[in-house]
Amino acid sequence: MAQVGGMLMLQPEVGGSHDNIFFDGIEKVKQSEVLEAVIAGDTLVTRMTLVKLQKRFVIAKMEGKAYVGDDLVCEGEFLVATGTD
Repeated sequence: MAQVGGMLMLQPEVGGSHDNIFFDGIEKVKQSEVLEAVIAGDTLVTRMTLVKLQKRFVIAKMEGKAYVGDDLVCEGEFLVATGTD
């Protein structure tokens, strides 16, 4: 999910064109009780939602959810920042 969040940060309307993406933190991650485990062969669909964007420092808070079929298997909140060297 953090990788998908990094791709979201590359979008021009979010902040785009920065050289580096930094994973700052993760909170409230939990595995769903619906499935015991995601196994090889499962198709994992990851969705990230931009919750808050601080444009001055290009820091974003996102909510991520991962699904196998229609079943939610994992969710959490992610903090991501971008910058240049």
